[in-house]
Amino acid sequence: MKCKKCQSENLKIIESGPHKKLVCGDCLSFQKFLSKAEANTFLQLQSDNNMNCLEIVKNYLISNGFDGLQAEAECGCEIDDLVPCGNDFSQCTPGYKVFPPDDGDFDFYICGSKKDRPWE
Repeated sequence: MKCKKCQSENLKIIESGPHKKLVCGDCLSFQKFLSKAEANTFLQLQSDNNMNCLEIVKNYLISNGFDGLQAEAECGCEIDDLVPCGNDFSQCTPGYKVFPPDDGDFDFYICGSKKDRPWE
């Protein structure tokens, strides 16, 4: 959607009493009043467009029932702490959390299958 006056795509919502107005972020011209549903949709689309790569990956993992990312060499990270190493994660794949026996070196592993047992 573009501004009716200046054609900018920089639109924002301003609250005006109980009403929500869509205005141009550049020239501040009024575009229209928004219903609650329209305002929620607009805000959701705005947040989706501002997602970074890790947020997109995190949403994919959650939506598909994965627990984190895995790579070779005993490298794995949970959804709540993706890529703590800061390395390139383009070769990582989705995985599931599995727990080793208490005497293992790690608290958990992220594996390609829930039946994997990398400590064996």
